[in-house]
Amino acid sequence: SVTLHATNFAPSGIVDLSERGIEKAQDLTCFSHYIAPEISAGVWHLDLAGNRLFELPSMRALRGLRELNISRNILQHFPPELCQLPSLESLDVRSNRLESLELSAELFASGLPRLETLLLSDNRLVQLPPCLARCAALERLEIDSNRLVHTTAAGEAPLAGCTSLRTLSLKGNGLLQVPSIIALPLTEL
Repeated sequence: SVTLHATNFAPSGIVDLSERGIEKAQDLTCFSHYIAPEISAGVWHLDLAGNRLFELPSMRALRGLRELNISRNILQHFPPELCQLPSLESLDVRSNRLESLELSAELFASGLPRLETLLLSDNRLVQLPPCLARCAALERLEIDSNRLVHTTAAGEAPLAGCTSLRTLSLKGNGLLQVPSIIALPLTEL
């Protein structure tokens, strides 16, 4: 039923596969195996919220994707497959089980060069992800209700390269200090 739904709605550019009980990444290979490449590339909004995904398949076929919602799944690791989405502007990864984002700043910034909104609330992060250091397009970052105590390792400024960051939300953590934000153009903290 996932393949049928995706095939029917992909031409519109909006595919809602939320709350469908999807558990396996292979259930989402329809975008690269069954749907014509030009149609997959035209999908700009994909909602996978509220499933049981612990990993994602290759996302290369969705190169035109601008909005992705993978909230309320069971992801423990940030899927590196997301760094195959050069058009992505908004990424919602709230309410998963992420403990860290184990990606290099170079891979994250080059793979997601247009990312403006990143929602990481309600996960298990213990520090600000160092991979955000070069996210020049990032405007909104929410890391509420995680397990942040220290925002960085000593001497690091993980948000220094976020030169467009306007909104930073860190509420509901156990922070002992505010991260270095002096050079950021924040309008809301």
